[in-house]
Amino acid sequence: MSVQEIIVGVVGALVGLGELVMLPVVWRGWFSRRETRFRGRLISHGDAAFMFWGGPIVRRGLARAFVPVMLAWCGGVVGYWVAALNGGAAGARAPQAAKVAAVVTAVWFGVWLVVAAPVVLLNRPKLLVPPSQRGEPGAFAEWQSARRKRSQRRPRPRASAHR
Repeated sequence: MSVQEIIVGVVGALVGLGELVMLPVVWRGWFSRRETRFRGRLISHGDAAFMFWGGPIVRRGLARAFVPVMLAWCGGVVGYWVAALNGGAAGARAPQAAKVAAVVTAVWFGVWLVVAAPVVLLNRPKLLVPPSQRGEPGAFAEWQSARRKRSQRRPRPRASAHR
């Protein structure tokens, strides 16, 4: 096991530990409270955390998806350590246990990221959405609502009498 593998594993574990510490705070609605000042206006912690990820609709969705993304990350870290401790850095020459650990980790990570997509877009399944954000519409519903409002505000061009 090389120093680089150990550093990657330790950094990943520290991020996962930070997520686990944040989980109860996020579950109680920390991302949705408007307590942070930014450029003269009050924004939520979720808007501040995901400031560079699309518009406000996507940022609210990403804040709702903290739980499945955290589960994906923590499972990925555990799988990384299992694979690395079984000699997983050897590539094609890796032992069978390391290959199995890598495949299980990839599937685990993929499943939770697939579960995170409906949380962002549809605010479903409600079990994984923090209680304070369960009443919000998903990103897709918000986008449709904003689109409908824009089309209602825009005056339609009148058909001219001259043809």
